[in-house]
Amino acid sequence: MKHHTLKLLSLLAFLFYLLPAAAQVKRNVAAMDTAMLTAMLDTVWLETVNVPDSGLVELAQYEVRSRTLGFSYGLGKTRMYQALLLNRMSHYDTAIGLLSAAMTEFDRTARGQEEMPRLLSQTGNIYLSKGAYEEGLKFQLKALDIAARDYPDMNVDYIYSNVAAILATIGRPPATIRHYLEQAEQMAFRYRNFYLMSTLENNKGTSYAQTGQHDSSLLCFRRAVMFSRSSCRIDNECVALINIGDYFLKTGAPDSALHYLYEAREKAAYLSMAARERLNISLAMAYMEMGWPQKARPLVLQSYQNALDKRDSVALREAYRDLSRLYADLNDFKKGYQFAWDYIVLDHKLEGRATVDNINQLELDYRTAEKEKELISKRLMIARQEKALASRNTWLAIFIGGIAGLCLLLLLFRSRYRSRQKLLQARLHDMEQIAQIENLKATIQGEAQERIRIARELHDGLGAMTSAARINLGLLKHQDAASAQVVQSTAQLLDEISADLRFTAHNMMPQALIEKDLPKAVATFCEYVGRNKPFTISLQAFGPFERLPQFYLLGIYRIIQELVHNAEKHAGASSILVQLSYTDDLLSVTVEDDGRGFDLSAEPSRKGLGLDSIRSRVKSLGGSLTIDTAPGKGTSVVIDIHTKSA
Repeated sequence: MKHHTLKLLSLLAFLFYLLPAAAQVKRNVAAMDTAMLTAMLDTVWLETVNVPDSGLVELAQYEVRSRTLGFSYGLGKTRMYQALLLNRMSHYDTAIGLLSAAMTEFDRTARGQEEMPRLLSQTGNIYLSKGAYEEGLKFQLKALDIAARDYPDMNVDYIYSNVAAILATIGRPPATIRHYLEQAEQMAFRYRNFYLMSTLENNKGTSYAQTGQHDSSLLCFRRAVMFSRSSCRIDNECVALINIGDYFLKTGAPDSALHYLYEAREKAAYLSMAARERLNISLAMAYMEMGWPQKARPLVLQSYQNALDKRDSVALREAYRDLSRLYADLNDFKKGYQFAWDYIVLDHKLEGRATVDNINQLELDYRTAEKEKELISKRLMIARQEKALASRNTWLAIFIGGIAGLCLLLLLFRSRYRSRQKLLQARLHDMEQIAQIENLKATIQGEAQERIRIARELHDGLGAMTSAARINLGLLKHQDAASAQVVQSTAQLLDEISADLRFTAHNMMPQALIEKDLPKAVATFCEYVGRNKPFTISLQAFGPFERLPQFYLLGIYRIIQELVHNAEKHAGASSILVQLSYTDDLLSVTVEDDGRGFDLSAEPSRKGLGLDSIRSRVKSLGGSLTIDTAPGKGTSVVIDIHTKSA
């Protein structure tokens, strides 16, 4: 009996030891299942991104497994990947609902909360696909804000890329877009994200194309094809091929464009609905350039119907433009004129729409908040340094006072008092100078913005009206010889008016200055001045001028114009050299000629050259001007301006 009792006690002790171990084994098995499930979900997404129907079937199975395991993180990932596939199939509202459900699941786990920036960015992308640009930008900027606040080490390259895509869609200036592209590009290269690199190259190429730098845009699009193939993303490759086709359309080679567009069409099954519509429009444009309007007609009409169905005002505006050209090529001038007029009316309406203004304000508020955060951080660091310095000085004063006595301590306090007074006076002087510079900057920037506005009004407003009038003349039929001559002379007059409007708009504010490209603006001006002239004019530029604050651009450009015109009119030179240098916040401008020179002490000569006006401009920019000249020795004008990096 005693023997059996000992056996029973041993068995109970063994079970007491075994049960916790069995529970731990069960937990380990569950952990292995969830880890494997997470890895399989990522694999399914990568393998089915280009075949969404198949991907949705597989994800449905993993949804059931996640529910069975009570795995909230896995269920959130399943919802997220389902939403992305439905977005590619243009089921936008359903995709947004699934992303919202994914946020709920992710919010239940600490690991899932780290996915919030990604989910917000993906939601913004879907709103962009729907044409709701303002709502899309709100989600992107919120994603950036959460990532910067809660996860400063997180890779958010794709979010910067998405912000750039929205700003490019609404026509923001290339300089603003490139800020976000550069941020995304730095992170993409750091993490070797070839898929995002292909997207960025497509966006950069589009930005270059908008500014007329077509060779640079083609290089970016070809790199996009290379990166897309490295990441096995056929959708990005097709977009790059469409972009290359558009490049050849813009450069007058529609046959080459068709080659790339046909290649993209063969893989159109991997494209989103929006990308397919863009491919069809590019094909239609190529057909019209080749003189095949009948072949282009169904594609253009389909684009027009899609814009009406989606109530997309931007797409409708482009459809009006394409229909106007189509019917002009088909010799149906009445319809062509009507669609041209519809385009002009809608274009003016969209230029003043509140959505674009709200988007611009959102982006501006975000950039301002970033600057304020940076400024607060710097002020906090300065305050800490000042506090540490004050503490050190206090202990130093006590130490010296204990050794040198009361007299030395009094001398030290007196010296510190004088130093603080001088520092205070210096700070007050600096603040006055800063206030003067800021007021001057505001005045000059206001003038520049007004010039840009007037130039755009001339180019986009009156220019569009003259084009519409030119089309209207084409509607006149059955003209006698006298009437035909009047129509022809009127058309020539309208062409001259259009040319004068473009010249006036460019003269008020060159496009290169709007893009903060001072060397390009000066090069264009020098080429214009030296055309068909008995002298040569050349330009040399050194330094990162893209960092030059915009405040200096227009003033420097006008000074160079005045100096070159002086050399042209008064010097009788055979060659003129313009040099630009920007390094270490020092901007140097030199204009030299080998002309007749002049005597600086001669009052009439000085006034005739307008030197007082030039000196006034240089002084307003905080610079110095040096003139080296003598009769028969030519003239050299050097301007030095110390700037602060923007």
